[in-house]
Amino acid sequence: MAQGLDDAAIAGRLGLSRTTVRNHVNGLYRRLGVGSRSRLVVWAHARGLDAGRG
Repeated sequence: MAQGLDDAAIAGRLGLSRTTVRNHVNGLYRRLGVGSRSRLVVWAHARGLDAGRG
């Protein structure tokens, strides 16, 4: 997500269905109280959870 990948690209990299990825992303939105992909990336960055990206 931090690399700008959409659900289909993430699914392809992980060998999952796009629906599975979308369900997990939506679950993260709910649990973390964010409403968008960009806010989720900002939330992770603020906590140092994107250190391995690139």
